[in-house]
Amino acid sequence: MEINEFSINFGSGKSSIISINDVEITIKNNLIPSELLREFILECVQLLVTQNINAIKYLPNKYGPSALHLFLKLSESAFQEEFYKCFNKYGSLILEKGEFYSIQKFYNFISSGSRKSGDTFSSFLHNAMENFYNRIALPYLKKAFNQRSKLKVYNVYKTIRYERFFYLATEKLPPHYLITYLHFCAKKCFEERGEVSFSGLCKSAFPKVIPTIHFESKQFIIVMEVVEYWNNKDMGINERLRMNKGSSKWIIPYLDVQNIRLTILNFPNINYELKIEFQEYLIYMFKKGENANGLKSRFQHLVRITTCMQEIIPECISLLHLSYVEVLQIYDNLKQLKREDGRNKYSLKTIQITFSEARLFFDWLKQQKSLESLKNPFRQIKFNNISSFVKNTKYIPEEVIEQLSVAITDCPLYIQRIWLIMMNTGLRVSEALNLEEDCLVYDEKEGIYYLYYLTSKTLKNTRRKGLDDYRTIPILDLSVIEIIKQQIQESKQLRILGETRYIFVDISNKHRLYKQQQTVTRHNSSAIIRIINNCIKRYKIKNEYGEIWNYTNHQCRKTLAVNLLSEGSSISEVGEILGHMEEKTTRQYYQDIDAMKIAKLDQKLFEQLFDSIDAETKNAYNPIELEQLKLEIMTGARETPEGHGSCVKHVSFGPCKKHSCAGCSLLLTGPEKLPMWKKLHSEQQTHLDNMILQMKVQGITDYENYRDYQAERHLLTLYEHTISKIENFIKKRTSL
Repeated sequence: MEINEFSINFGSGKSSIISINDVEITIKNNLIPSELLREFILECVQLLVTQNINAIKYLPNKYGPSALHLFLKLSESAFQEEFYKCFNKYGSLILEKGEFYSIQKFYNFISSGSRKSGDTFSSFLHNAMENFYNRIALPYLKKAFNQRSKLKVYNVYKTIRYERFFYLATEKLPPHYLITYLHFCAKKCFEERGEVSFSGLCKSAFPKVIPTIHFESKQFIIVMEVVEYWNNKDMGINERLRMNKGSSKWIIPYLDVQNIRLTILNFPNINYELKIEFQEYLIYMFKKGENANGLKSRFQHLVRITTCMQEIIPECISLLHLSYVEVLQIYDNLKQLKREDGRNKYSLKTIQITFSEARLFFDWLKQQKSLESLKNPFRQIKFNNISSFVKNTKYIPEEVIEQLSVAITDCPLYIQRIWLIMMNTGLRVSEALNLEEDCLVYDEKEGIYYLYYLTSKTLKNTRRKGLDDYRTIPILDLSVIEIIKQQIQESKQLRILGETRYIFVDISNKHRLYKQQQTVTRHNSSAIIRIINNCIKRYKIKNEYGEIWNYTNHQCRKTLAVNLLSEGSSISEVGEILGHMEEKTTRQYYQDIDAMKIAKLDQKLFEQLFDSIDAETKNAYNPIELEQLKLEIMTGARETPEGHGSCVKHVSFGPCKKHSCAGCSLLLTGPEKLPMWKKLHSEQQTHLDNMILQMKVQGITDYENYRDYQAERHLLTLYEHTISKIENFIKKRTSL
């Protein structure tokens, strides 16, 4: 821009008149010293023409605090186009960063962070913002759509926010730009998951979830039409199935009432030959009738094995090539893997189940390759006393139940009802979710209601024994009967719509444009856990140790069992209510009952046990550390992996090199751990008897001289000695 005419008429009064290219600007004389005014105006013009936005902020340092005000006045009166270019230049920098851009942000920049806004020029600055939308943001968005760049779309959305974003995308740009981009994102969703949902498309297309309430009717329809197109493109279960050999991702659909759900299997980066035999095994199981969830379980176990193989023996291309030593390496690797918090990634029980699946996989490969004489190295790995390392589900203590009973009213109604049913009947969550419209049966002779339900976990064993698939248990709590009746009544229309008998159902695909495209599905068990745990965190529900309670659905079943046994119910009665196939399953709950009873023997019990720690160990701790040690033991932070006591070892003693905690002087145990010690002893005795039997079969009569036998016998003796000490301690306490 050229200045054709420029003059300053210094008035004798309070103001002067600046004339620039036939534009007259009146300014107060005290804003800029008269001797600097001409220099100031020429510098402002230079900055605007060259778009030197960084230098604008330094004008007040040179010409006084009113320099910025006069700069904006000059820009508004005579240099609007040049100012818009400066405004857009800074906005472009913000746009590339994906940060929110506003009038205030620009003013803060040119005023070096001054909180005072340019209110006097609000209209002018508003026009500059509109200019930025049309000249910078709009072309940038158009380019982002054409390039299918999610990052650039995200930048625009973050810079101008959702209202302006969708206004530009649907009103300023021809709709096909947005629609084409949405189809591109929808295709990616469909290829990855086999379906396109409203929320899934929003997450994919706009990186950040945009709530439905932010959409106007026109915008909502555009998005939903894309969703409908892809979901109508391929609706059948068989057409959605993706189980191609060699593929890194499988999609396995299954029907839940009317809704098609998908199980996604992402295969690890392993040798191609190994992946193929892995996938052939899963295909074999699928053809035999394995459902999607069962297949996913097998997949997860074998992923652990194949991933370890890739890390330890990268050249191995088949499970059949593994030796016993290499399988031992895999076992040790799984045991040593840690989570981010330092805990073991896999429990011994999980590793045992993983190896059980690997045994089946190996046997199947042997059969396929006609290598029946090949030894299965996974079967050579023995898991002794494995049940002793399993931590049983916790029961919900009274103080938590009292708080949760109040707080749960904040959860959806179906969550409240399912929780109450599980707490009062002991049903598994899957059994509660599978309750049908005729689940309540009234016995006129006895005058009570029975709950008629389908067993889930024990269904195969039930059929194997020739028993009925359905079980009945009495319901004596009127509130439970009432809520089941209400659920049956309130779900009637949904059952008709979904042609199902399940009472805990809901509408899926609620965002569908047409009601006839909505489907009925059952509620999800994981959603129940998530919602209840969110409620617990919201209400800060804690146990007696001040810890936020972590809820699982199975805790309801455990709580009922513990309460019934505590109140004097027999094992057979509790087993009948819970639907246990074997009495030993119910007996496991006695561990918690024994612990509860023993804990009530004496409140000084822990202090006496703590005082029994030998002097050498205690002297390693200073008074503060000793109190911290006591707190860690009481809260379970020092519990051993076996769960039979607490380790009081000080860090100065160095790393522990012992393979077993039994008999260690640093192990603090007591009466509450007696059930665990008895369990360990029983399983060790069984293991030792089996070892003796195997040695005798092999013709070994002097087995007592073998080190393997001596080591196992020594461990059994340690268990016996510990049990004897604890029982003697209990006798002394109860005789007082």
